[in-house]
Amino acid sequence: MESGFPFVMFMRTAIFRVLLFWSVIAFVTSGAAAWPPDPAESVVLDSGYRFKIDADWVYVNVSVRDPRNHSNILGLTKEDFLLYEDQFLRPVDSCIPAETPFNLLLLMDVSASTSPFVRILRDSALELGGQLGPADRIAIMTFSSGSRLILPPTSDRKKLKSALRLVAPDSATAFYDALISAFRTVGSIAGRKAIVVFSDGVDNQLLNPNDGSRTSFETLLDVARRSDCLIYSIFLPPATANEARHPAVLKAEQQMQILSSETGGRMYKLQKVEDLAAHYSEIAQDLRFIYTLAYAPNASAPSGWRALKVQVKGQPELSIRARSGYFKRQESEVRSQEAE
Repeated sequence: MESGFPFVMFMRTAIFRVLLFWSVIAFVTSGAAAWPPDPAESVVLDSGYRFKIDADWVYVNVSVRDPRNHSNILGLTKEDFLLYEDQFLRPVDSCIPAETPFNLLLLMDVSASTSPFVRILRDSALELGGQLGPADRIAIMTFSSGSRLILPPTSDRKKLKSALRLVAPDSATAFYDALISAFRTVGSIAGRKAIVVFSDGVDNQLLNPNDGSRTSFETLLDVARRSDCLIYSIFLPPATANEARHPAVLKAEQQMQILSSETGGRMYKLQKVEDLAAHYSEIAQDLRFIYTLAYAPNASAPSGWRALKVQVKGQPELSIRARSGYFKRQESEVRSQEAE
């Protein structure tokens, strides 16, 4: 028994080290992607960056275009950018390149007002999926009086085609609630993310305060400003000029424009539904040329709204699109959220 003791101890130590090694690996990889990976995918693609606004880092998605020839500018580095927080220049710590994959959620309005366009909506969404990069992941959520995630995030385009068969018209519109659900779905994603909204934007709440969404637009806007997610809106105007001048329609269009501009995205006003595929194509193209800047905010600044402005050094003629600001949270709020 005594002669075998060192060997037993050696084996116990070896087994302990192996278990410890795999425990560490499991712990590290458990946070690799907040969206659950597609079971059919053997590799989970992750840029390695964590996109959240907290006391340590702020991430800002930036699109840079030359308006003289309508082209996107590539090849920029962190040294090319000037970033201002409340008019004070902050050093850019890193610039995540435009080639980094995106996670995209399509939020489709299937209420009664969009029912004539369901076929074109399906076809255009499938075409959009084909224009995304092979590492980009896409999810689909439909909404009317409620919302439904019909396709979890995946890079499998066959699954996208199958899920689009489930897109069918329904009844009323609860637009604000649906976008809140979309934010919750993408909220914990590790990596770059965007929501593409197709809707006339007219929440029934705009027609009757007791109808439509339970969420107010003010609450939705607050959630959008606190998110690091781009919003691209495709606004479907009514068929007639009289309907287009309805106060609720004008208000809805304004709200969709605000949501897009506040997050650094864009709004497209659809003149005819046949143009939907072209707008989706523009969005896919736009996502290919977005940089993500990371910087450390002013730690001594009070919590609340912090205005942001981004420029490219020595090139004031360039057109730059980025979110207008972010909410700096108190340290206690950050710790409370991380503990949940």
